[in-house]
Amino acid sequence: MDEVFYFDGTLITADHADACPEKVKRHFEAVREITDAWQQGRQQFTLNTSGSTGPPKTIRFSREALTRSAEMTAEVFDLGKGITALLCLSAEYVAGFMMAVRAQVNGWKLIVVPPSSNPLLHLPPGISIDFAAFIPMQMQAILRGSGQSVRMLQNSKLIIGGGAVSAELEDTIRKNRITAWHTYGMTETLTHVAIRKLGPDKTETAFIPLPGVAISVDENNCLALTVPALNGQSVQTRDRVELQEDGRFIWLGRLDNVANSGGHKVQLEKVEAAVAFALNKLKLETDDFFAAAIPDAHLGEMVVVFLNKKINVKNELIKIATEKLHRYEVPKEIIEATKWKKTASGKVDKQAIRLDYLNEKAIGLL
Repeated sequence: MDEVFYFDGTLITADHADACPEKVKRHFEAVREITDAWQQGRQQFTLNTSGSTGPPKTIRFSREALTRSAEMTAEVFDLGKGITALLCLSAEYVAGFMMAVRAQVNGWKLIVVPPSSNPLLHLPPGISIDFAAFIPMQMQAILRGSGQSVRMLQNSKLIIGGGAVSAELEDTIRKNRITAWHTYGMTETLTHVAIRKLGPDKTETAFIPLPGVAISVDENNCLALTVPALNGQSVQTRDRVELQEDGRFIWLGRLDNVANSGGHKVQLEKVEAAVAFALNKLKLETDDFFAAAIPDAHLGEMVVVFLNKKINVKNELIKIATEKLHRYEVPKEIIEATKWKKTASGKVDKQAIRLDYLNEKAIGLL
């Protein structure tokens, strides 16, 4: 089915596209390129990984694999032909790309808006959305925004992926009676291969693999997946999980996102969850932070938190976070980053921010 484009509350036709900012035009053109290629019968497509956990790479997928993945989404979330889906993520990466493909495969109407913190602000009042995918930052901004945005999603089915979902966000989703799932997946698996319910009634802690997806763990408790859409191909991840007897799993964090501080291994995602709890308790609204390890002469590596916000309650923040952490997991410092960078896909570029800080610190010691 055809797609419709909105920007800043206005329907954008082909005649008006040139009046949009260049970045918005590129987004709309990227979506059109996908749908045109699909309708013309292209058999091979390439996707780039985001580069948030390592060097970006290009992966080739067959039309058959994309079709199976799109059909699985429709089946799992009971999304029939003719529904309206929202595409508000970059079409140059897997989440936005696959939403465009799903619309083509399943016969959905597709509403396209530019990626932004609250993409619903680009839509005029009265628009009805049946299905949408957001990253946690977008969902947080929507729920903190106007009641109109929240009401727009009251009858929608939402998937939230691309990062951890904080306890605060889980609570807010339930309080607003929103039907949503947290998804687990990556470019290599053509987005989600496992889900956990976030609302409207309850939040599940463990991910449930989608039908046909087989999971196992290696010697480091890193998840391995066999995905039907990829003809049973196995994908070995670097995500540490706790595998449960019923076949579900709890995501613990990345194998390469661990600090070795004073002989103790600290999973940095756990630190981030504690900091999110503290920020919520202090009523400080920001999603731009992350935990990291930096070199330390005494500990080997020191756990710190980078924050894209100036605050005068650093001690209070650490004290509250301590409630959720072991002594050796507590961050030793809150660093207000002077340069906050993001990858091309919109994720926080943790490696670049950390390196900038270490370089600035080294220069200060010269």
